[in-house]
Amino acid sequence: MPRFNIQTDDMGLFLELFERQAKFAQIPNGRWVSYLIGILPTEINNLIAREPEDKARDYAHIKSLLLQRFKLTAEKFRQLMVKSQKSPDSTWHDFYHEIKTYFEGWLSGLKVETFDQLKDLMIVDQIKKKGHLEILRNIFLMSGRQ
Repeated sequence: MPRFNIQTDDMGLFLELFERQAKFAQIPNGRWVSYLIGILPTEINNLIAREPEDKARDYAHIKSLLLQRFKLTAEKFRQLMVKSQKSPDSTWHDFYHEIKTYFEGWLSGLKVETFDQLKDLMIVDQIKKKGHLEILRNIFLMSGRQ
């Protein structure tokens, strides 16, 4: 598995792929942190090293810590989803999960919970792509939304 890149990688997706790989390799959960440390950059390992020893061995705690530290905004998830491309060395199944993770991160970041909210989001996103923000503003003013 490739090392985590702080500038370009999504921690949530990285950990999801790590967990899948660890399960495929039948690595016991109690040893996941030691394997994870081997593919993280030094600055992240230093963050883990500052944790008490019992917590530093607890994968669930470390995962929570890393997700909190590297939390992405809804807009960043949208950008990652739109710009995502399948790499030659990944499977279509992995690519599907990558896009799904970005999409779900985008929706949860904006607290989209209903189909109507999803429709509005998709329409607004299309209008924004076309650069018609004034039209968008007028539509929402006429519909009584703010």
